[in-house]
This record gives sequence, structure tokens and C-alpha cells, in this order.
Amino acid sequence: MKYFLYPGLIFSVITVMGRAQSQPSIEIDSASMLIGDQSIIRLTVIDPAGPIDTVLLSGWISNQDLEILAFSPWDSVLENDELMLKRYYTITVFDTGYIKLAPLKILLKRNGEIDTLLTNDLALTVRGVKVDSLGLAPIKYIIREPARLSDYWIAILVLIMTVTGTVIWNFYRKRARIPEDTPEPMLPPHEVAIEKLKVLAKEKLWQQGLVKKYQSELTFIIREYLEGRFQILALEMTTGEILQALRGLEIEPSELKNLDEILNIADLVKFAKARPDLDIHQQFLIKAKQFILSTAFVESEDKITG
Repeated sequence: MKYFLYPGLIFSVITVMGRAQSQPSIEIDSASMLIGDQSIIRLTVIDPAGPIDTVLLSGWISNQDLEILAFSPWDSVLENDELMLKRYYTITVFDTGYIKLAPLKILLKRNGEIDTLLTNDLALTVRGVKVDSLGLAPIKYIIREPARLSDYWIAILVLIMTVTGTVIWNFYRKRARIPEDTPEPMLPPHEVAIEKLKVLAKEKLWQQGLVKKYQSELTFIIREYLEGRFQILALEMTTGEILQALRGLEIEPSELKNLDEILNIADLVKFAKARPDLDIHQQFLIKAKQFILSTAFVESEDKITG
């Protein structure tokens, strides 16, 4: 019996150890932080059994009080003959109290199939700022992210288009003065956005595998609508700045939550090469249309139907 029992025990131990090694974990230096401060959460995957395909952050993004400011590329470290993959997430929280972060889902490629691993959950206590006897909070330095050229691409593009348009307009104006036609009345921002959503749906981009292009055009339509409707520079703002600017306006919390989800997932697709479920693209199109219709400004009392 021992010739059959010992190999079985050894195989079981090796299997359990292999699974334990692939168990990912998240940790933070301190489970207590001040409101508005930034903290770094470390994600560690020990000796993964295959390449990491995606890290799903939907459990964190759904938390309206939590904002993910940045995350690092994967860092490979060899400790005690074990390969460790590490990634760092910079977060901030805008409300006090107890916050529980849901486990992250990590998708691994194993033998041509996708395997899902879960991290532990994480609890944070967010404290308010202490004030002195006069009711004044201590002065804090502004924490700024390093400026990148990509932050100004819209301004550069607008400048180039403005200069080019001015040159062309002056050139043709000098050659022949053509009477200007009466400009057509401008459509309200919500009507323009709804028409563009219809065109986007007909293009069937994500069905052709063009997920990044689809998400980019979808969020551009939403940001353009926000500029026209609420007079904010949404095309130049980050997702966090847009949501902060909309807080306090007469927008249903459920609609603001849908907008938060759409913009954050789109950021992960565009900048982190995330691969959300296919059915999420159609859902986002419906939620975007619903958000636009529910926040549209209409002079008459008739309700907009879409």
C-alpha cells in the first residue's frame, strides 16, 4: 500500500503548494488614512502558473467614495527562488468612515484557457481632518501628478486646427468675397449627442474587435455633451475632475453612478488595455443614452422620448 499511498500524498502536497503560490494578495501600509490623502495598495501574485491577462477593478470602481489615481506596470521580483509580480495602485478617498474594498479578480492564461484568481479583501478607516481651536484645518501641500505631453494633446490639436482654419479662411476671403449663408440653428447638446450615439451603434465597432476605438468615441460623445449641457471643460478634464464638477448638480445618484462606471471602464480600456465582458459595450450605450435624456435641458414641458 505504501507504494501507492506515498506518491498520492506527494502529488496532493505539490498540488496544494502550487495553488497556494498562485494566490494573489493586496495590502496597504496603513489601514487608516485622512480624507483626501493618497495611499498606495500593493498587489502581489506569487509564482503565477501563467501570464496575467487582466486585473478587473469593477469592485473598486463601483465605490463612489474611492478614486484610483494611477497604477504602475507589473514589476517582477525574485525572492527565495520564487517569482513575484507586483503592481502598485495609488488611491484617494473622499468620505470618512469604514470602507471595505472588494477582492480583485485576476485572469490568468493557462493552457489556452482563462483562470480566475481572487485576492483578499481590504478594509480602510478614513478619518476627518482635525481642526484647531479656531476651527481651521492645518495647511497641506498640493499633491500633483507629473505633467505629460499627452495631457495637452487636445489643446495642441485645437491650436493647430485654429491656426490652419484661420489661414484657409483668410486665403479664400481675399480671393473672392462670397456672401455668407444664414447659419442653421444649432441643435441642443442632447439632440446632437443622441444622433451621434445612433451613428456609433450602426458602425458596430466593438463587434469587429475595435473595442478601444468604440470606448474612445463613446466617451468623447459623453464628454462633448457635458461641455454643452453643463458648461464644464469635460474634454480637457480627467474622469475624477468631471465627477467632482458634477457633484452638487441636480443629477440622480443612480445616473451619476452609471456615468462613473462608463468613464472609468473606458479609461482602463484606453490606457490599461483592459478587456471587459462583451455585453458591457451595449449596456454602456444604453446607459449613456439614458444619462443624456435624464439630464437634458428642455425649454418646453414635453418629455423627451428616445
